Amino acid sequence: MIKGLLASVTSNFPIDELVHEVEQRNRLKLILPWLEDRVQSGSQDPAVFNAMAKIYIDSNSNPEAFLKENNLYEPLVVGKFCEARDPYLAYIAYAKGFCDDELIAITNDNSMFKQQARYLVKRRQPELWVQVLVSDNLHRRQLIDQIIAAALPECTDPDDVSITVKAFLSADLPIELIELLEKIIIEPSPFSNNKNLQNLLLLTAIRAEKGKVVGYINKLENYDAGEIAKIATDHGLYEEALTIYKKYDQHVMDINVLVEHIVSIDRGFDCANKVNRPEVWSRLAKAQLDGLRIKDSIDSYIKAKDPANFAEVIEISNHAGNHDNLVRFLQMARKSLRELRIDTELAYAYAKTDRLHDMEDFLSMSDVADILEVGEKCFEDKLYQAAKLLFTSISNWARLATTLIYLGENQAAERARKAGNTYRCMPHAQICGLNIIVHAEELPTVLTIYERRGHFDEVLSLLEAGLSLERAHMGDKYRPGKCTAPFSNGTPQALHRPYQYSKATEHAHLWPELVFLYIKYDEFDNAALAMIECSPDAWEHNQFKDVINQLLLTDLLTVIIPRIDHSRVVRTFRQIDHIPLICTYLIAVQHFNIAAVNDAYNNLLIKEEDYKTLRSSIDSFDNVNNISLAKRLERHPLLEFRRLAAHLYKKNTLWEESISLSQQDKLYKDAMITTAVSGNKECFAALLFICFDLLRSDVVEELSWQRGLNDFYMPYKIQVQRSLVAKLVTLEREVKERSKKDSQKKQQEAEAPIINPGGFGDRLLLTLGNGIFGQTPHMPNGMMPAMTGYGGF
Repeated sequence: MIKGLLASVTSNFPIDELVHEVEQRNRLKLILPWLEDRVQSGSQDPAVFNAMAKIYIDSNSNPEAFLKENNLYEPLVVGKFCEARDPYLAYIAYAKGFCDDELIAITNDNSMFKQQARYLVKRRQPELWVQVLVSDNLHRRQLIDQIIAAALPECTDPDDVSITVKAFLSADLPIELIELLEKIIIEPSPFSNNKNLQNLLLLTAIRAEKGKVVGYINKLENYDAGEIAKIATDHGLYEEALTIYKKYDQHVMDINVLVEHIVSIDRGFDCANKVNRPEVWSRLAKAQLDGLRIKDSIDSYIKAKDPANFAEVIEISNHAGNHDNLVRFLQMARKSLRELRIDTELAYAYAKTDRLHDMEDFLSMSDVADILEVGEKCFEDKLYQAAKLLFTSISNWARLATTLIYLGENQAAERARKAGNTYRCMPHAQICGLNIIVHAEELPTVLTIYERRGHFDEVLSLLEAGLSLERAHMGDKYRPGKCTAPFSNGTPQALHRPYQYSKATEHAHLWPELVFLYIKYDEFDNAALAMIECSPDAWEHNQFKDVINQLLLTDLLTVIIPRIDHSRVVRTFRQIDHIPLICTYLIAVQHFNIAAVNDAYNNLLIKEEDYKTLRSSIDSFDNVNNISLAKRLERHPLLEFRRLAAHLYKKNTLWEESISLSQQDKLYKDAMITTAVSGNKECFAALLFICFDLLRSDVVEELSWQRGLNDFYMPYKIQVQRSLVAKLVTLEREVKERSKKDSQKKQQEAEAPIINPGGFGDRLLLTLGNGIFGQTPHMPNGMMPAMTGYGGF
């Protein structure tokens, strides 16, 4: 009846009211045929399609397809209808009509965060992002998780990703932004190689997650390395910046970070040694110079062949008195620069290092140096031999004459005459005295002259100036209080003659001074006896207690080894400069391999010049600063200690330093052993080249094959083949020549006549009798046989 009634109505009427009434009675299906007819008749009334949507939803007649494909229904009305029935269908309707608030509400209420995330990404509305990413949104974390896990990985449109990333930036969510970028960059996606996103990930991590920066640097490839490294440096991430520079072979920036920010010269040296580029060595050299590591700095400048900073190098080296290394730098600098100051300072450095032969060669070649200035400086520094050479080279006879006076040479008058001056030699008693007291037999006479004239202070000055001479200690009797002065001042010459001083002091009855000398030379038993035997003058209670303690100390330390801190013991005795007293104790505890003990014991061995025990100590106990010890030993005057320095460099894989030191001392066997240990294959090729005539090719080939050195053996093999080919060519030529000579000889023999008139001398065959050469014909019956021509019958 209702269907017929609806079919009879042809005019327009409010369909919404009809649908509302039918819906209230739950009879929507009743009007479905009528609605379909209306659609067939071309109706586009939203109410008709709203009603059809509701019917499909209630009857579950593929409502999802209808909601997605139909554009004539009202999404807000249909979405409200779906909320209580199917939230997902409500989400589809709201998404269709961009009903943002309703969609966010329905997805929050039903935990449909994946759908909400997808909608937000596709919607691209900054205002909507602000709404959902506010801090008071209770569902923000769940939503972000779904954006990271599902929504963005599904995206293929760069605009979707760009707006989402901007939204996270605006919301100040760096940690969450890092998670998001990791998902679309670290994991495979269409945006994995996007430079802007990689830059953003690194920058965000630098500001918020510093611990992840290194991992990103190693994993990512397409980012602005220079800018990122600079920003990392500004934020104190020096190691991370260093990693970037190393990855992209930006060696100058790499070394700059090491020496300027990390402030590690040793790591900078390793870097420069590895890349071996002039600009890197030059930057390292500047840093080493700023750190007053002058020798290392000059080594680096020489490797860089960079003399540009010569002014600073000269100033610092002169101030530190490091003229030996300055000579090497200036020699390198002269190869590319022609500067007045370079040549001038080189001449002065030769003088300071007493390299007079080099100075002579230099003066014969250089026309740039200010020789007069150098000569004056040498004269002020009492380098008279150098000053003599310098003044002679410029014919400055006046200054040369003065110099010769101080040298005590007789040419002074002649030099003064050449200078056109009246020579007046003022008496220089001390200079003359030093030249006289060289001869032991003259010393008493000199002392007698000074004594008679009462010049006791002068004679003391003379003897102090000549402490290295025999019997210089005889001046002690004039001023007993000054007897201990050479020892208190640490005069090196005085420390080398303990028994002479002790004997002279005892002879003069200077008992306190004698006790002082015994203590100074660690003869504590003699010091104790002297205080006891001469107690009225030499006894001093506290000093006697100290001497007795020194005599018993070693035994005491040995007994309590298990209960004391060995490092503290060494530190205490180093402060009072009594390390030699505990030598026995150091040997007893060295097996603990404590750095302080090893260092103290090694220092004692160096002072005692016991290189064999020192080598054993170094090899057996490795807890010591090997590099520092090596640098100290390489300057030692004894060869075996410099050899130990090369050994230490080799143990620490500093091959170049070890080989260089061995070569300087002409220890070529050690240099070859170090080269072999270093595994430098280029040296193997060089050895084959140098020793080509001394090696058997089969042995070389076998060893090369065993050790995988075929690539470096190949030049030698080619040369062997070349030599073999040359020998074969020579041999072939000789064989051909010999064969030719043999052929010619045979041909000559073949062409020679069988009967040669001259072949048997001047006699004809007919006159040879029976044809036997040199034999008289047989004469039977004493008669000559008839000449029938048939001899022999």
